[in-house]
Amino acid sequence: MGNTIIKNAFKEVRSSFSRFLAILLVIMIGSAFYTGLKSVGPDLEASADRYFEATHFMDFRLLSSIGFNDADLAAVRNSSGVEDAQPIYTIDAFLSYGQQTNVAHVISIPDSTGAINDLHLVEGRLPQQSNECIIDKQRSEAGPKIGDTITLSSGTETPINTSLSQTVYHVVGLAESPSYLTKDRGITKLGTGKINGLVFLPAANFTLPAYTEILVTAAGTSGISTFSEEYIEITTPLEESLNTVASQRVEIRQQELKADAEAQLAAQKTAFAAANGIADPSLLDSSPEFLEAQKSINELAAPQWHVLNRESNSGYLDYQNTIESTNGIASILPLFFFGIATLVCLTTMTRMVEEQRTQIGTLKALGYSNAAIAFKYLLYAVTASISGSILGWAIGFMLIPQVIFNAYRVLYTLPEMTPAFHVSIAALSALFAITVTTVATFLSCLTILRSAPAELMLPSAPPPGKRIFLENVDFIWKKLQFSQKITFRNLFRYKKRFWMTVLGVACCTAMLVAGLGLRDSIATQVAEKQFGDIMRYDVSLQLKENLTMEQKSALVTTLANTNLSTYLDNTVNNISVQGSTDNSDPIDSLLMVPADPAALSNYFMLRSYDTGEPLVLSDHGVILTQKLAKNLDVTTGDTIVIKEDETTTQLVLVEGIAENYLQHYVFLSPSYYQTIYGELPQPNQVLGLLDSTLSQEDLAATLMATAGVSAVRFTSDNEQDFQNTLGSINYLIWVIIIAAALLALVVQYTLTTINISERFREIATIKVLGFYDREVSAYITRESYLLTLFGILPGLIGGIFLHGYILDAAEVGNVMYVESILAQSFILSILLTFMFTWLVNLIMIGTLKKINMVEALKSNE
Repeated sequence: MGNTIIKNAFKEVRSSFSRFLAILLVIMIGSAFYTGLKSVGPDLEASADRYFEATHFMDFRLLSSIGFNDADLAAVRNSSGVEDAQPIYTIDAFLSYGQQTNVAHVISIPDSTGAINDLHLVEGRLPQQSNECIIDKQRSEAGPKIGDTITLSSGTETPINTSLSQTVYHVVGLAESPSYLTKDRGITKLGTGKINGLVFLPAANFTLPAYTEILVTAAGTSGISTFSEEYIEITTPLEESLNTVASQRVEIRQQELKADAEAQLAAQKTAFAAANGIADPSLLDSSPEFLEAQKSINELAAPQWHVLNRESNSGYLDYQNTIESTNGIASILPLFFFGIATLVCLTTMTRMVEEQRTQIGTLKALGYSNAAIAFKYLLYAVTASISGSILGWAIGFMLIPQVIFNAYRVLYTLPEMTPAFHVSIAALSALFAITVTTVATFLSCLTILRSAPAELMLPSAPPPGKRIFLENVDFIWKKLQFSQKITFRNLFRYKKRFWMTVLGVACCTAMLVAGLGLRDSIATQVAEKQFGDIMRYDVSLQLKENLTMEQKSALVTTLANTNLSTYLDNTVNNISVQGSTDNSDPIDSLLMVPADPAALSNYFMLRSYDTGEPLVLSDHGVILTQKLAKNLDVTTGDTIVIKEDETTTQLVLVEGIAENYLQHYVFLSPSYYQTIYGELPQPNQVLGLLDSTLSQEDLAATLMATAGVSAVRFTSDNEQDFQNTLGSINYLIWVIIIAAALLALVVQYTLTTINISERFREIATIKVLGFYDREVSAYITRESYLLTLFGILPGLIGGIFLHGYILDAAEVGNVMYVESILAQSFILSILLTFMFTWLVNLIMIGTLKKINMVEALKSNE
């Protein structure tokens, strides 16, 4: 008996292959999309892990205000948890090649291979002579090539030979560095303030008195993903240990600096006494000049060390945020695909079981159990599920991650990705698929298997004809033609078909709205609002600490002569913010204190995130940006804690929450700053508006040459960097849109096919009555278009909710997306949905013409 059922099930596959194919395709698309999106994050992580492992990417980067000596290096190497510590030299210099002159960051290459931050040689070879160098691959795209000669110069009054033993080098190779995953090469105090490329030289070429940086790798991290909790658990204690070493070494170095200064002062005293015939140099201790010198030595500040982990690397952080955004999108949308697959399977299997009611009745009469009969249909559905899942795995694991990764490689420096087969993801997708089809099949069989064999052997009665609501509206009903009246009656007569089709169309429309809405929210509106409406300044100048009066005067003169239309002094400090009753980790933010709060709106627009009304800084509280307020779970009237360091905290009142999409900000007025800190803020930044005729390059060069200016940054550069970062997400969004469109096409084709197959006798009847092919087609397609219209409205509403849910899951770090969808996306979703309906109807016209009237009207017996 079992073999008969199995044979019958596979025979059914051959005889109803189009129905089998519909289930297979919808499962294939769902499985491909699920496995593809779910594996993108792990594949990106694995690719980065392999790259970091091969290049020995640093775990920590140490910087010092006075550089490092061998004793510093030894102290770091002896720290608990350190696997290796490697010193390097770095300088910024002007690189001249032909008629081009740009700023390059020059980095030393260690003598040994397998060093920390080892270069990935793309072309050529490593330097073998002192006059040979390597440049980064990105620089070579618009600059010197292998075999060319470059010249390095300081661009300042200090000659380059104080840092390098020679200035002319031959390019012998192109390389990529794990420290620079993105195209951004950083900022500098030279030229326009922007680094254009990298140059790698042997360490022996540098003549600096101290190491510039120390790179550190942690013990026990080999083979562990850099994005895992296990990696954090290993590196966190080491970071604490390095900070302890830093605090110890800065005290020692401070004492050494004071001792060196004391020795120099004593030598100067001795020399001065000898030159002026003074027998005892100690007699000079009371002279004003030496007293001032001794005072300066006593007040000599301790040097500063900075222990930076991988997340301080902007390229690494961008890449990590990209992975988190991808994982966020992948957490919900594929499940929606499987939900649509459930609908299609339920509709398809319900129709199949209904068509075979006579066969089911015969099998029951012959003694087959309900379980055996149900097994046939379950086997049919599971076979389609497994086949679709396997095909979906091939597309999901091999194609989708590769397409997205290739798009990401435009932004990130990574080697080729090797797509991996993730057993857990594949198993979960197969489980979803089989569950979807078996549940849908079981529900389809449940009702009909409860019926008696004699009842099943009789044809099912058609739904009774009833008056519909529209018939009661005389002024509309009486104006409708006969065929139009039939259309409306059929729509509401077959309620199951009506709701299945409307729900299917609604789901497909919702997916299109969500996909196009993601493009609006992430790739379009954020940049427009942030860099158009909110951040209105064109350029920001970062000032050096403790400016002298002469430097301030020179800066004012320079600003007056650069044709800046207006500018605003501002104080910006790095702080951490925490809720007053929150025990979670503090959130890094920027404290902004404009010198003239009334003029701030010309440079940075503060407006309410929910009403759009302008916000004004007061003397009694602060204004937070919306993502910071969301993360802290605070609202207007709450209090928060501001921390500049571990010993300085301030409890402040939140007076407003401002719209903002990039970075966390806390805005204070100067008077409120003085109230909580007891002193006036010292401006360290200038925000300026550019004259439209002014060249950015010329302005940057002029400002960077001004004493007191440490960096110049244009808002247009920030916007371009942001657009580059979002470019990778944009590719992912297009994958979602295309997948949604394919699924919508399959769903509409399946539902329309079932609609026609259910009505063969009805269609044959109207053909016998003399309807032309064109009229028969209109009879069916008119219903399709109306059902599409009915499904679009709930689909648009559902798309808004789905869009918001995905956005919430995709947000990472200090970025907030715009939770709104542009009107053109709604219009495009509607047009695409109607286009799919039109395309399916066009295909179905051929099927309608081929209906055999005689065969269709034969008695079921």
